Amino acid sequence: MVYAIKDTLKVIESKVAASGQVRHTQVGEPKSPPSNLPAAAIYMDSVRIYGMTVDGGTGEVHTVNVRVYADMLKEPQEWNEYGLAEVAENLVNKLLIDADLSSKVMTIDAAGMAGQGVELRWGYLDVSGKMHRIVDISLPLLVNDSITVTP
Repeated sequence: MVYAIKDTLKVIESKVAASGQVRHTQVGEPKSPPSNLPAAAIYMDSVRIYGMTVDGGTGEVHTVNVRVYADMLKEPQEWNEYGLAEVAENLVNKLLIDADLSSKVMTIDAAGMAGQGVELRWGYLDVSGKMHRIVDISLPLLVNDSITVTP
């Protein structure tokens, strides 16, 4: 199997949906404003090999982004900072607690042993004319042997 990217996305989608931190989870960016907020979109950022074993097995980093959406106009206004921060913090905590995500996804590389660690970035995003406050959670996942390289 070459780069089990679909499997990686499915693992994160399942974990985010089961976390209880968001009301709606989907793979891919929404084409219309999410109506059931907070919501999460899951999409790939990058895939790279960081190591190989003698038998051609690989160690890979699959970086998945989880974007959490909130209504920028939600009242009280400070919820967009406090509430979104709490949702993001709880979501990351729930993901990090489950160290063994699946058979191929070894763990989240929280501290960046194979490169960049977990990162959260806040911003604003217009989705079809509706402005959202967002937090992008970058999750580097250590994946074992989703491809075998001929040495």
